[in-house]
Amino acid sequence: METTQIVGQIEMSGYAIIEQVIPSDVVSEISDEMVGIQSEHDAESRARLEAARAKGHRSRGQGGGCSEASHQLYPILRSLPG
Repeated sequence: METTQIVGQIEMSGYAIIEQVIPSDVVSEISDEMVGIQSEHDAESRARLEAARAKGHRSRGQGGGCSEASHQLYPILRSLPG
């Protein structure tokens, strides 16, 4: 993929998949690290949500603070080779 194509893809979609950028021997490690970071973030979000509910505040959903993007990202990260 040419640089101009990459830039165009980022401008259009907000991201670009560039093959062979991350060495295959570290993909699994990065994937595991990202899943761990997301899990920590989700736990912190749930704790904040529960603290707010304990004070009588209501939230719009029962999702525990996980964003839709989080739910989409997790299976992608778990499916990375390595």
